[in-house]
Amino acid sequence: MLVGLGVRIGYVYGYRRRVAITGDAFYFHYQANLLASGQGFLDPYSLLWRFQILPGANHPPLWTLVLATAAAVGVTSFFGQLLWSSAVGALSVAALGLAGRAVGGERVGLLAAGVGALYPVFVVNDGSLLAETLVVPLVALSIWAFYRLWRRPSIPRAAVLGALCALAALTRSELVLLVVLLAVPAGLWCRSVAVRRRLGLCAAALGASLCVFAPWWAYTVPRFSHHVILSDQLGVTLASANCGLTYGGPLVGYWSDSCETVVRSRPSPDPTVRDRALEHEALTYMSHHAGRVPVVVAARLGRAFGVFRPGQQIDLEWSVLGRPRLPAGLGLGVYYVLGALALPGVVIVRRRGLPVVPFVCIAAEVVLVTAAIFGQTRYRTPLDVALVILAAVTVDQVWAGRGAHVRGGAHRDGAQDPPQADGEGQDEDRRHGGRAPVPAGARR
Repeated sequence: MLVGLGVRIGYVYGYRRRVAITGDAFYFHYQANLLASGQGFLDPYSLLWRFQILPGANHPPLWTLVLATAAAVGVTSFFGQLLWSSAVGALSVAALGLAGRAVGGERVGLLAAGVGALYPVFVVNDGSLLAETLVVPLVALSIWAFYRLWRRPSIPRAAVLGALCALAALTRSELVLLVVLLAVPAGLWCRSVAVRRRLGLCAAALGASLCVFAPWWAYTVPRFSHHVILSDQLGVTLASANCGLTYGGPLVGYWSDSCETVVRSRPSPDPTVRDRALEHEALTYMSHHAGRVPVVVAARLGRAFGVFRPGQQIDLEWSVLGRPRLPAGLGLGVYYVLGALALPGVVIVRRRGLPVVPFVCIAAEVVLVTAAIFGQTRYRTPLDVALVILAAVTVDQVWAGRGAHVRGGAHRDGAQDPPQADGEGQDEDRRHGGRAPVPAGARR
């Protein structure tokens, strides 16, 4: 954790000390300061650009709350909150260690924590003031909670898993799929208990998730014309990724704010009204260009998984999100290595008799979200967590196999036998004047 904190602080000082606040980081920073000052969850774009006081639900609330805790103790500058984000990133190292230990033991936990401390993709995320900083520990803890539940099923452990997945959804709205795919059905995998008990575990996970969601729903339902489950950005996101610029040419599979024409043509003080109009526009465009959808979806997945125009993707994310090229390029290289190590890790986990359900659900979530929206490195963050843990499993297996081979070779070459239990060897030495007797067979 200390190494991870040092690396993140060094990155912030080296790359983020004098940068302009743009995009989602702008939103999180100013909304957190407004919340800490007692103004509630306001839309900072409307307040600072149009001088309108409107409720803000562009993003789920959890990352804003984490930053607001910093603002509440006086850390209100953008650079100061970047350092706060670095500290949260250091905590994710511990979460990765817990998840790795739950999957493969102490050494896997240490390996996963070590990789998480240095992985450039995580370091860049933690120095961007984006919600992905909180996604890493919550996804890792969800994996940890699943294996705890699987080994010793209980209602409290099912509730913990449901609550953690719900907290992840309150950080990035698309992670609500983890509640549906992982938390609620998790009880069905606990085959050591009766079917009725399994259904009770599923109900406990669902109930805990709903309890976590309830305060945010209580805030949003009275304030918007249309119900806001987690955020009001689905329409904007779909519209920015479904137009002529993103269905062909250099930006195929990516997004462009030039697509959002309905924002200018249909202004409304209620953001949910604008969002529904944008959603309708995007779905209409998709239906009129259905023949291009498979090609675009393939490009989106290729961008997210680093196999389609990876160099251009690094340039786009540098110009749009401010992700520096050198750390992003290093992160891409390490990602390839982790991906190659993670594949045998899945087989190893399965051969050890452990379920691979969490990793399958995380991969499915990333694929579904990327295919439906657009390709971006940030959307791959939950899968990066899984890759770190599975790669640690593979390295641990190789390490253990090499150690066994070395020990076996040492015995074949006449190395010392392992020490005897209960001091038997020492007592025998003392009876023979400090030298153990040599058996007759050994003399021959």
